[in-house]
Amino acid sequence: MNNRGFKYGDGVFESIRLGPKGAPLLPWHEQRLRRSLDQLGILAPEDFQLASFIRLGETYRLRLSCWRAGGGLYTPEENGLAYAVEEQPLQAAAFPWPKKGLYLGVYEGQPIAAGGLSFLKSLSAQTYVMAAKYRQEAGFDDCILLNAWGRVVESVAANIWIRKGERWATPALSEGPVAGVFRAYLLDVFRQEGVAVEEKALSIADCLAADEIWLTNAVQGISWVREFLGQSYACSWAERWQPRVNARLWGE
Repeated sequence: MNNRGFKYGDGVFESIRLGPKGAPLLPWHEQRLRRSLDQLGILAPEDFQLASFIRLGETYRLRLSCWRAGGGLYTPEENGLAYAVEEQPLQAAAFPWPKKGLYLGVYEGQPIAAGGLSFLKSLSAQTYVMAAKYRQEAGFDDCILLNAWGRVVESVAANIWIRKGERWATPALSEGPVAGVFRAYLLDVFRQEGVAVEEKALSIADCLAADEIWLTNAVQGISWVREFLGQSYACSWAERWQPRVNARLWGE
């Protein structure tokens, strides 16, 4: 079987939310995919475009998996692009509103290794699988993952944000999180709107001292945290911003 994605996790993937009018976050997905393939040295054809996989008039989630073509053991025999597309129907284009909020825990079984590849949405996702397994067994809705320095990185499938007063912060990419598409979009929007936001190192203590915690990704939008390590949180900004984001992206 000459599938290096299956054998070695030698590739990346994109999960894209689509509505009847298309994928409004497509430019951010395209930018991340190009950067990821370049970092891995996987050579895509010049005419390879995410837009070619988009169908209008339907609401669904698209997963595009990309891996290095050819065989070989750890050493590749070639560096071309192979890919597969999967689709899953969605009920609505707009991001859903999680009324209850999330019960958040901490996964400490394996730290995230921050480095030149940690921004990738990699096919090799063993740490996230084990964190999700722990989340399920422990009864949490999601879990924070830590890096080797014990600092906050992200959750199982989302970037994390904290608010203290009027200021927001999210872990810098140098801390090890995936370079989330919605993370990049929200940073752009916050800065356009004049919202104070910083990319920096965050600790568990920072999260406990926060007024509000969000988890974000390109499929769910904004999910707010209800409880973390016995601390309860507000959702006042999430209540305002999820509808604003839906209006900007989906016209709803």
